Amino acid sequence: MNNPHSLQEWFMTWAKNRCAVRGETLENGTNEYNNLIRNGETTTGVIIQNQLTKETLPFLQQHVYLVIGNNYENLKTVLIFWNELAKNQNLCILFVNPISSEKWIVYPYTHNRISEKATLEKGLRSLMDAVPQWSQN
Repeated sequence: MNNPHSLQEWFMTWAKNRCAVRGETLENGTNEYNNLIRNGETTTGVIIQNQLTKETLPFLQQHVYLVIGNNYENLKTVLIFWNELAKNQNLCILFVNPISSEKWIVYPYTHNRISEKATLEKGLRSLMDAVPQWSQN
């Protein structure tokens, strides 16, 4: 049974609207990705996880949307692997609460270039706190 408040359900609604506006196509994914978004010659993989894990990192090297639950555990994991995540210019992380249909987005490469390293955690926590926390139990 599909959970109507799952990240996958939320993403499908968000992506269908986004693709319609931008003239992109949404496709079923491959072994590595839950879905694919195509825009001309560019293909962006989509990884959807309730909880981010270290095992996901090798799949974040291309054009990727990473959709994860908006909670402190995921933020902590992002901060632990921040330097590695910030190497990919085409990585977009969506922290989502599918129940409230709220999200915040960070592009680690860009954020890393414009933010002060000393205030990185505080700044990301401020963004996270603007959206209600969510985790799938």
